[in-house]
Amino acid sequence: MPVVDSSVMVAAVKRNEASHLASRVWLSAMRDRGQVITAPVLLLPEVGGAVARATGRRQAARRLTDGLRTSAAVEILPITGVLADRAAAIAIDHGIRGSDAIFVALAEARGEALITLDREQLDRGRAVVAVYRPEEAPIG
Repeated sequence: MPVVDSSVMVAAVKRNEASHLASRVWLSAMRDRGQVITAPVLLLPEVGGAVARATGRRQAARRLTDGLRTSAAVEILPITGVLADRAAAIAIDHGIRGSDAIFVALAEARGEALITLDREQLDRGRAVVAVYRPEEAPIG
C-alpha cells in the first residue's frame, strides 16, 4: 500500500495541473486493481484547502475530503507522536519541509514507496524511502 502525497491527489482533481493525467491514470489503475493507497490524516486539509483555494468551490472540496476519508481505496492514518518524532528527524537531517516529512516518515514506517509530485520529496526523500512520480510508480 504505497503512501500518496497530497500533490498527487490535488493534481488528479485540478485539470490545469501539469501531472493531472498521470496522477489520474495511476490512481485509477490502483483502484481498478483493488489496491489501497495510504496517507496520513494531513492529506485531508492539504487536499481540501488546495482545491477550495484553486476553485473557490468549498462544498466540492468538503465532498472530496469526505470521500477520501470514507473511501475503501484510501487508508487514512493518524499522525502519532512516534511518527511526528521521526518526521522531525527526517526534516532536520534531509532538509524537507515538516509536513512533507510526515509523508516520508509514514512511507518509511510502513516499508512502502512514496508517490509524489513534490520536488523536495522526490530529490531528498529518496535518501529515506523509494520515491516515484505517478507516471513511474508501480501498480500493485
